[in-house]
Amino acid sequence: MIDFLDIYPKLEIRRTGNGTVGSNLKSKKPGSWPETGQMTMKTTETLHDFDEADFLDDDEQIAEYLTASLETGDAAYIAHALGVVARAKGMSKVAEESGVSRELLYRSLSNEGNPTLRTMLAILPALGVRLTSVPLVQARP
Repeated sequence: MIDFLDIYPKLEIRRTGNGTVGSNLKSKKPGSWPETGQMTMKTTETLHDFDEADFLDDDEQIAEYLTASLETGDAAYIAHALGVVARAKGMSKVAEESGVSRELLYRSLSNEGNPTLRTMLAILPALGVRLTSVPLVQARP
């Protein structure tokens, strides 16, 4: 089976204001196929930002998400993940339950944030999770 994009890998299709569709498909003579690389592909569709918080519906998903972020060892990503969970739970609710101001939560739990251990210990119960430790498994020689 031949895929359309194999033949026209860079076809540009645009929707116009009046509902018609136009393209950049141009050939040297009517009925001929354009050569590969002659066209470009662009989209005029509006894309929306993806927010992980929209998909964290229960405590189990939240725990798995935070566990995966902690396993990266990346402090900025962990702070970001905590912020995502706080948004999923409701930033005002987390601030109230943890006794930490919303401003401090937004600042600490951003990509550039660096939450203190005190802040993390205050907000983790409000997020419905706790911090635990497990031994590292070392590979045998």
